[in-house]
Amino acid sequence: MREMFNCSLNGEDFLLLDPRLRIQDIQEQVKYTVQTANRPAYGKTPLGNPGRDELQISISFMIKAQDRSQRQGIINKVNGWAKSGWLTISTRPWQRIYAHCTQPANSEAFSWSADMSIVFTAYGDARFQDINPVHATISGSSGSASIRPLGTSACMLEADIVNRSSSSISSVSLTVGGKTLAFNGLGLAAGKTLKIFCDEHDILQASINGVGKLACRTPASADDLRLKPLASNTVQFISSATCNVTLYARGRYD
Repeated sequence: MREMFNCSLNGEDFLLLDPRLRIQDIQEQVKYTVQTANRPAYGKTPLGNPGRDELQISISFMIKAQDRSQRQGIINKVNGWAKSGWLTISTRPWQRIYAHCTQPANSEAFSWSADMSIVFTAYGDARFQDINPVHATISGSSGSASIRPLGTSACMLEADIVNRSSSSISSVSLTVGGKTLAFNGLGLAAGKTLKIFCDEHDILQASINGVGKLACRTPASADDLRLKPLASNTVQFISSATCNVTLYARGRYD
C-alpha cells in the first residue's frame, strides 16, 4: 500500500483542506552559494567553503475529482493555505522549518491523473529543526549545566532567565565553547524573565516583557552561542543576583 504522505503549515493539515487531495511525493533540494575568483592561468577557484543558501521543499499532489469547477475550487483552497509559516512534513517527523510558498499550484492542470505541485523555500540557515527542544537548568547567581542537542548541525543556545531575587538584575552572561553572550544594564525586575531566543528568521532576540534587550549586549559579547550536536556542551551562567535559568536547544538537521 502506498505510503500516505502529509504536511501541515502553522498547524493546519494539508489533507484536511479537502478529502479529495492526495500527496504523491515530498522532495527536498538544498542550494549552495559558492563564491569564486578567476585563476591566473585558467578556470576559477573557490573562495572559502560553499554557503548553504536555501532549501526548497516540493510537495506533489493530485486531486481525485473530475469536474473542472470542483478541481479549481480545491486548487483555490490549496493556494490559500500555501503561504508563509512553520512547515512540517511527514518524511521528517518531529521537525519543522520556517518557509515561504514560492510556487503555488498551477491552475491549468485539469487532467484526472495529473500531478500538481507547490514549492516552499526556506532561506538563511535553511535547516529543519526539532519541534521540541532539549532542556537543562541552573539555579543561583552562578553555575553550570550540560546540554546535549540532537541533530547533525550546530544549533543556537536559547534561555529563559527568571529573576528570583528581591532586587533588579543588571548583568547576566552565558558562556559555552569559549564564547560569551553578556548583557549589562538590563533592569530585570524581581520575578521577571529575560528571554533569549531565535525568531522564525533564525535571528537572535532578547526581551523582557516583549521589550527588546539586544542593545544591552556588551561590546565584547558574542552575537550568539552555538552548540555542537550529539555532544555535551557545558554552559556557564553568571548574574548579579539569584536566578532560575532554563537552557534549551533545538537540534538542526542537514
